[in-house]
Order: sequence, then C-alpha cells, then structure tokens
Amino acid sequence: MYRKILVPHDGSKYSARAAEKAMELAKMSGAKIVFVNATVLPSLVYTFQDAANAAINDAAQQLVEASEDSATRMLKEQVAASKKKGLEASFVHRVGDPAQVILEAARAENADLVVMGSKGLSGLSKLRALGSVTRKVTEHSPCPVLIVH
Repeated sequence: MYRKILVPHDGSKYSARAAEKAMELAKMSGAKIVFVNATVLPSLVYTFQDAANAAINDAAQQLVEASEDSATRMLKEQVAASKKKGLEASFVHRVGDPAQVILEAARAENADLVVMGSKGLSGLSKLRALGSVTRKVTEHSPCPVLIVH
C-alpha cells in the first residue's frame, strides 16, 4: 500500500491529528513516516539580508537557531512517539516557505502519501476550508495528499 508517508508538522492541533492518522496508516501498511517542518524567516529579515547589516544578520541567525531547536525538539518527540508504536520514523527540518519545503521533501523522500492537517499555526480565518500551505501542497504534490481536520 504505502512505503513512505510524509507528515508536515508545525505543532498545531491539526498537524497532531494528521500525525496520529499517519501512524495508523503506517501501522497498517508497514510504511516509514517522515515528519517535516519548515522555519519561516520574517519578511523583515529577507528585506535586509542583502544589506550586509551585521546586527540584522545576527538576529536572523539567532531566530533561525531558536526555531530550529524548537522544531527539532518537536519533531524528535513525534519520531519517538512513532517508534513507541513500533514504526520506523525520521524527520526533516528546513528553513524556507512551508509549502515549498513540504513539496521538496515529498520529492526527495519519494513519499507515497502526504498526510497533513487542514490548517496550521498561521491563524487563518475560520471561513476558509483549507489553509494556504495545505492548498498549495494539494495542488502541486507529486503524490496523493490526505487532509485531516
């Protein structure tokens, strides 16, 4: 059925539900789970990154490191929870646009399925059925996408 399931995880309740569903599917199919997270730099950092401003570059680096530490800790917890259930799991963390990071990871990992939450931490309006990252991933994914509410 599935050999590798990619699970974008941002710490939201939607991604936690997606992780649980992915673990169920992995247990049934013997698939490996790969959790993925993207650290997004604020647009201010992008604006001044080319300006060779040492203070801004230092602040950006500190932000990335703090985000990476937090993301790595969260992803390691998901991997540990998966392994506790007898599943093979790993994680990928990158800096960049979340949708792009997820799509690149799906291709690089040769994922058979992406299981993701319908919304993330961005706080989008409740009037929308899908978050913008989820929408982009469903439109451009190289494999099927299962959306969990």
